[in-house]
Amino acid sequence: MGGSTNTSFIPGDSPSDRRCPRQRRCIRRTLPHRSVRLRPNHREDTMSANLGGSPTTSLNGDVLRTSTNNAPDGVGGSPTTTQTTTQLVVVGAGGHGRELADIVRAAAAVDLDAHELLGVVDDGAPDRPLLARMGLRFLGRLDAVIDRPVGLLLGVGDPDTRAALDRGTDFADVPSIMHPTATLGSESELGAGAVLAQGVHVTTNVRIGRHSHINVGSTVSHDCRVGAYVTVCPGVRLTGNVTVGDGVFIGASATVLPGVTIGTGAIIGAGAVVCTDVDEATTVRGVPARPVILL
Repeated sequence: MGGSTNTSFIPGDSPSDRRCPRQRRCIRRTLPHRSVRLRPNHREDTMSANLGGSPTTSLNGDVLRTSTNNAPDGVGGSPTTTQTTTQLVVVGAGGHGRELADIVRAAAAVDLDAHELLGVVDDGAPDRPLLARMGLRFLGRLDAVIDRPVGLLLGVGDPDTRAALDRGTDFADVPSIMHPTATLGSESELGAGAVLAQGVHVTTNVRIGRHSHINVGSTVSHDCRVGAYVTVCPGVRLTGNVTVGDGVFIGASATVLPGVTIGTGAIIGAGAVVCTDVDEATTVRGVPARPVILL
């Protein structure tokens, strides 16, 4: 999503259109439906690893984790969650924000205990007729919900803007959000506000950080570590043991080969094939990906 990187949100296009070169399978819940305010002001992603048993999924505070159920021998486990419901507001009414709103509503359509979408806020000038046709309630500027116990889903494609919004607000945390067609493998965890869009596949022992967005049709393979505020555009392939620093932007259809580390704030151009490590705040593109020389 375009615009400046200050804390006032400015609408724009979806992240895959923004700059070049520079959603959870809804799992049946076991707790009764109740609306709560999640733990406020939590800024660290808590990670865990449990061993043995069959796959389960839970949300501890603000981290969705798929771990293992330590059931007795011979007792099978089925996918469950201990996640509770919260009210969500999407920040940003541009293309990316509307996509996130659709993901929340798709989750709610197959799970009656899914999080309630109140509407969208935007400090710019959104397309209100389009929002109305989509059935999205426009709540005004961000400060219109400043005193409400809601969770913010940051519908902004730019990593720096997303980080600034998160650090500049004092709201209830939001859970991870997954489209019903997305999958999350065993021993994998999503930080608060992380988003898996349609057709995303996250395999085993993966960590995805706070408010990182994995867009349509992307794959995050075994043992990857993805930092906070990362934007992964549609069709990206992160192969095994990839490490992605905070605030990285990975363009559409890029591929990152096994064991590669991408430094904080780097930009990967659309269609790039990243074969070697990328330094912090570096832009690369091409096949194989090479640094862009800025004149």
